[in-house]
Amino acid sequence: MVQAIQSITIGIAVDDVTEALGWYKTLLGDVETMEPAPGTIEMQLSENTWLQLDDTGDLTVGGSIIRLETQDIDTVHKKVKMLSPDIGDIERVDGVIQYFDFEDNAGNRLSYYQLA
Repeated sequence: MVQAIQSITIGIAVDDVTEALGWYKTLLGDVETMEPAPGTIEMQLSENTWLQLDDTGDLTVGGSIIRLETQDIDTVHKKVKMLSPDIGDIERVDGVIQYFDFEDNAGNRLSYYQLA
């Protein structure tokens, strides 16, 4: 039997939660945020998905990758390039997917993709 998941929270380590919040708000827009504990800020990405930024030292920077789906890869790529000018080009697999990888200001790995 498959467990019914009600929501998902993805926690990532950052060096400074306030600085990281500014960076992620530039990337993701003015999303709802809350601070459930000192050193931890959560950003609501969708109805049941939260990104948790944590500078408490409990997590390790760069240990995973967060992949985000978009419907406009070219526009998102331009926006990310303003935050991370050294990102590469969009990789394209005709008829399948377009994507690019990058890092946040703390060194965590992220990726945007668009399905064909």
